[in-house]
Amino acid sequence: MAEFQTVAVVGRRGSPHVVDSLAVVVRTLEAAGVDVVLEAATAEMLCRRGVDRETIGEGTDLVVVVGGDGSILGVARDVAHVGVPVLGVNRGGLGFLADIAPAQIAVKLAAVLGGEHTVEERFLLEAEVQRNGERAESAAAALNDVVVRRVLSLGVLRHPRKSGDGRAAFQPRQPQPNHQGAPSSRVKRHLAYTAPGSGEGCAQAMAEFQTVAVVGRRGSPHVVDSLAVVVRTLEAAGVDVVLEAATAEMLCRRGVDRETIGEGTDLVVVVGGDGSILGVARDVAHVGVPVLGVNRGGLGFLADIAPAQIAVKLAAVLGGEHTVEERFLLEAEVQRNGERAESAAAALNDVVVHAGSMSRMMDFSLFVDDEFVYAQRSDGVIVSTPTGSTAYALSAGGPIMHPRLDAVVIVPMFPHTLTSRPLVVHGESRISIRIGEAASAPQLSCDSQVDLALQPGDEVRIAKHPHPLRLAFPLGHNFYESCRSKLDWATRRSGA
Repeated sequence: MAEFQTVAVVGRRGSPHVVDSLAVVVRTLEAAGVDVVLEAATAEMLCRRGVDRETIGEGTDLVVVVGGDGSILGVARDVAHVGVPVLGVNRGGLGFLADIAPAQIAVKLAAVLGGEHTVEERFLLEAEVQRNGERAESAAAALNDVVVRRVLSLGVLRHPRKSGDGRAAFQPRQPQPNHQGAPSSRVKRHLAYTAPGSGEGCAQAMAEFQTVAVVGRRGSPHVVDSLAVVVRTLEAAGVDVVLEAATAEMLCRRGVDRETIGEGTDLVVVVGGDGSILGVARDVAHVGVPVLGVNRGGLGFLADIAPAQIAVKLAAVLGGEHTVEERFLLEAEVQRNGERAESAAAALNDVVVHAGSMSRMMDFSLFVDDEFVYAQRSDGVIVSTPTGSTAYALSAGGPIMHPRLDAVVIVPMFPHTLTSRPLVVHGESRISIRIGEAASAPQLSCDSQVDLALQPGDEVRIAKHPHPLRLAFPLGHNFYESCRSKLDWATRRSGA
């Protein structure tokens, strides 16, 4: 038990049940020969002496919090900078953070003291208010959330309030009538942790593009027009142009096989929609060649260059004015009777397991990293990358995820329950979907372009593909601007 020699204890005030649990905690700690430090208000409940709340984490090896998740939120702000672990005893509601039930205190706490525990790092947010270019309020930290909201009193809109975790709230002074004087909120990760740096607006000068491959979507005269402009711009810049075979046919030229389009080239230009890029992504991701999109489709989250901008934007990209983002793909394989039944298929947007018929439901069990999550009856399930979060998963009620997130979202499709919600897991997670016996003709679909037939009893295994897609954009590309313009986000300000 050498790991925890001094343990601090904090309890939620105002509940006799908390006092009972505090007594059990202290007895268990003292029986194990641990030095116990009580927070001042907690000590009063036990008729003992205590220390100030602000210093509770100093010189201690563990902090035990008896209360609910809300109690842990408060302690988190006090001890995060010290780095001392926090253990929760649940005397509140759900207990997502406070995991030990009151009846288990003695057994579970003794096990933790004996080394049977894990420690997870959870980052906090830090918020500050800027007014007229200067900090107007001290920074406040939050483990759960930072909320900027209106405060209503007797039907009158009062000044904005900003609160962290619903607790540390402060109210800016009267805002100025113009936007320059209005208070602004800046939110970042707590100083105890390091936030990933922003890659927006930072051009990564690449080596000169000497050989550029071009792929076009078939079946549209508008695509042919744009292909001609792309080729002329590339040839005018002295670039060697390689055309994919079907694309070459549209321009009455010679081309190369689609499967080899990324080999020996420095850039692949795709003229079409986001769907065209999804197909190319599976062909070139393993090579590592950047892909640049010209939008001749719909929304164009991936294909960023408008037809009217081809000559100007493409010339700028060739001159080094571009950024390159890495987008990870998913890889899905089907296991049947303990053996691989299908070759692995890749997806940049999503892997979808569905019933195969609009009139039927299917049953399946979901596992993440070999841990059971739930069993469900529904039309199926969508497993999406951040890139795909603005596609099919969004239509099914999933969240929008920034492309730089290393995360995967699992979105149920019309589940036969009122409580099922999308689930976001780490990008390195291994996801398993085991098909139930009630599924009559289930199918697996990757980016709605590669379809595989499934059978009852099959297991679909989904994990991160080993090679990311390198996606090129002209300078000035901004994910949030894309969301505003393509998803019709509201931009009107009050009074405008």
